[in-house]
Amino acid sequence: MKLNLPMDVSEVQIFLDSLPYDYETAEKNYSVSSPIRVLEKRKAMCLDGALLGAYLLKKPPIIVYLLNEKTAHVVLLTKKNNKFGSVAKSRHKDYLGRPPIFNSVKELAKSYEGFNRYGLADISVIYPDWQKFNRKDIDWQKVFPYGLTSLLDL
Repeated sequence: MKLNLPMDVSEVQIFLDSLPYDYETAEKNYSVSSPIRVLEKRKAMCLDGALLGAYLLKKPPIIVYLLNEKTAHVVLLTKKNNKFGSVAKSRHKDYLGRPPIFNSVKELAKSYEGFNRYGLADISVIYPDWQKFNRKDIDWQKVFPYGLTSLLDL
């Protein structure tokens, strides 16, 4: 399958929805695959999906990291007409992308109701190093050198 890049947000979400969830990678301490590797293996977990989404959109990513007492979830932040939305990959249908209808990132994060069932502990925004996206193997700790900004502290 040849992809025409850049894609628009709805095309990216449809493409991510078509990929099987990568349970094997998710079980390995959430190691991350580069967008190129995800395209080769044709499966992804949430962080892979967020990074692949940015790659397919051809835009530097802004990642939103949601954390609660049971689990974590990662989505790619999107914005249109000053409204926020997301592109996301998940094994749960409640955690997929959202249309750009939210007035703030906090409002977007709170829309993940199934996730919030356990109490949203933190919402962070991460700015990955865009220059590392063309590599096959990514050490995710080195891709996120710019630190986290907690929105719950704002």
